[in-house]
Amino acid sequence: MDNTYGAENDTLQMPTRAEYWNGSSWITNIDDSCSIVTPALASQVNDAALGYQFEPALVSGQQITRANDLIQYPSGKFANGEFTLLWDAVITGSNDYRGQVTAPLIVPDWLQWYWNWDNTSSTTLYDPRASAYFGRYRGHDRIIYWREKR
Repeated sequence: MDNTYGAENDTLQMPTRAEYWNGSSWITNIDDSCSIVTPALASQVNDAALGYQFEPALVSGQQITRANDLIQYPSGKFANGEFTLLWDAVITGSNDYRGQVTAPLIVPDWLQWYWNWDNTSSTTLYDPRASAYFGRYRGHDRIIYWREKR
């Protein structure tokens, strides 16, 4: 899973890959076209035990959703070892969500690894996790240089 960045009102695309260790590096498993993951978020609040972190915390009228890209992957499964997760900041009030959301992806046991997220057990298998950053935008493709005046 790669971290993803974008404007708070955009759908953020997070590339996800099923990889294996070949003895010297991580390789995308192009034979994986059957693994199914659970993209929905299980929590909307900080939960260290589950691996969820919201910085800053969500307030009333804010919700973060994560789903699979059914247009690119209509079966909801990996295709050639790749998958895309779609993140949205759903706002029912007037406050856009600007911040970082870190969440695990619930995967089958064979896609877990010894990530040691909590620095307490290097022998425990964990689901992979990555962060989505809302409100961070890389700029406009047609602008080469932008100077701000004070």
